[in-house]
Amino acid sequence: MLTIEQITGLDSSHLVSVTDARGRHYLEAETAVAFRELQAEASKSGIEIVIASGHRGFARQKVIWDAKARGERTILDSEGKALECAELSKEELVMAMMRWSAMPGASRHHWGSDFDIYDAQAVPAGYQLQLVPEEYGPGGVFNNLTRWLDERWARGLSEDFFRPYDRDRGGVAPELWHISYRPVATLCQQSLTVECLSSLLRQHEIALGDYCIDNLDSLYRRFIINVYR
Repeated sequence: MLTIEQITGLDSSHLVSVTDARGRHYLEAETAVAFRELQAEASKSGIEIVIASGHRGFARQKVIWDAKARGERTILDSEGKALECAELSKEELVMAMMRWSAMPGASRHHWGSDFDIYDAQAVPAGYQLQLVPEEYGPGGVFNNLTRWLDERWARGLSEDFFRPYDRDRGGVAPELWHISYRPVATLCQQSLTVECLSSLLRQHEIALGDYCIDNLDSLYRRFIINVYR
């Protein structure tokens, strides 16, 4: 069982490294073992599953969040088009940010059970990975990976993994590249309460933190627990 510090990205002592020719990422220990098994199964079908983004701590998530709040990083609307931050209210800004980026302390990437994947065998020469829906949908460069996972789950295989953002539920945008290791993620989700996040945000300042604290109940329901399980 992870500690609250680990679940909120303040402590990374639960992680182990997962290294391949394309880089090094960090996952929770049990998740790393299960991921290697998933990789081995995929390789039998000519698919090379590699991690695009693994664990991300509170500090890194805060850098991303604060930069978006200051207008230093692009914020997209629900259709993937850039927004003019200066024209948005605090509410509109937070809603737009949480559509694509988790609040620091509330990111599933803190847990080490969640990570973004792609098929390295399908990457054309010179291709720049984007992690956008078009890459994983019909006709996309990684659609074979999407279909392979869907077919396994339909047959009752690899069910310890799932996509928390499999479709649009009005919160976080769909992310077919984001998978989660259920045995660990379920426990983390249960431990990450509104009270826990409220205490964290009062101790660790983030941009728009006052708004987030004041509206935490609704943000929690819409963006944090509003996932496939």
